[in-house]
Amino acid sequence: MLGTVDGLKRFITITESPYHGLNFCQGTVSEMLNDPGQEICEVIRYFGSRRKIFNVHFRNIRGHRNDFQEVYPTRAISTSSKHSRFM
Repeated sequence: MLGTVDGLKRFITITESPYHGLNFCQGTVSEMLNDPGQEICEVIRYFGSRRKIFNVHFRNIRGHRNDFQEVYPTRAISTSSKHSRFM
């Protein structure tokens, strides 16, 4: 269930409560996407607008779904500093 963005969306609807949400890891969610550099902002907006991001873990990756590696921020496609303004 938690291996896709659709699964995360389903997870937050299991129990409607202001105390039920996500420890949002930007790197882990980016690894779920085909084009993380373009798609991650919309994912952040989706969960953020519903107030379901309780904690944020920033991690930088290069690549995309099924083909990625964790890298230093200067070498990342999806960077924490670039997307932290959406949080």
